[in-house]
Amino acid sequence: MFRRATFATTAVLALGAGVALAAPASISTVAGTGTAGFSGDNGPATLAQLNQPRDLARLPDGDVLVADTANNRIRRIDENGTITTFAGGGVTPDPNCGVSRVNLTLTAPEGVTVTPAGDVVVANTGGSRLVVFSGSTGQVTGFVNATFIGSAPADVDALGDGSLLVADRAGRRVLRVQAPS
Repeated sequence: MFRRATFATTAVLALGAGVALAAPASISTVAGTGTAGFSGDNGPATLAQLNQPRDLARLPDGDVLVADTANNRIRRIDENGTITTFAGGGVTPDPNCGVSRVNLTLTAPEGVTVTPAGDVVVANTGGSRLVVFSGSTGQVTGFVNATFIGSAPADVDALGDGSLLVADRAGRRVLRVQAPS
């Protein structure tokens, strides 16, 4: 279970026509100290530093992926609350198929999703491409360059049919990327 630092607050729910109801809520910290930076790999996620976390995705085993954008990494938080680097932080700048996810250099990844097959897709925003990692081997299995999706894929979502929806910030549009059959 995730280690939690909790505090009480009130959640406000908007219910059409400007009506709002206040309800007690419990908010807990799952990861991060509140100070920007990079630290804490292989330790408690609540003691780790993150730098501009932008997106989340759940793996089939229940672990959570975090797009740690300014640290150029995707971080993983396991069910025990331990944080590790899932992808990025490496020295290989181009996503060649077969490269291990931790040996790859990511540049400002803003989006992450998990496909129905269990593969992980990262919107490598600063690298102007989508990068696909095998859910079983952790290696790069494919990528889509910016010439197909615009110059800034800011987020990505996997659909049940295997296609991807991509928020293209620079192109000011949402695209559907269908895998070749």
